[in-house]
Amino acid sequence: MPDTDSPFRVGLGQIAPVLLDRHATLEKICASIRDAATQGCSIVAFGEALLPGYPVWLGSTGGARFDDDVQKEYFRLYHDAAIQVEGADLVSVRQLAREHRIAVVLGCIERAKNRGDTASTAPRST
Repeated sequence: MPDTDSPFRVGLGQIAPVLLDRHATLEKICASIRDAATQGCSIVAFGEALLPGYPVWLGSTGGARFDDDVQKEYFRLYHDAAIQVEGADLVSVRQLAREHRIAVVLGCIERAKNRGDTASTAPRST
């Protein structure tokens, strides 16, 4: 039951991503938002680059090597798993935030919208 004496409660979403799996990580994020809301939080904050995950491979794969096929493939995977803020990727997060009246701070890697790409666009709500 929420503490009614406290005007403001902060939740820390300390979860691990499902690395490079945007959809599975979003499911974990949504579960954490619901949990924070049931505990009476006004805001829940998640870590840096949680969605789609911090690029942990850079230190062990020579991430600074220029024109390297391994780095190009990892970057492609990372780019594909990144989100488009103005698109449909965060609809479930925005919907839960509105439904539970909770602010969400979410560390994301953002992918630029391609010209002419309208397939994943949805109105951005604030």
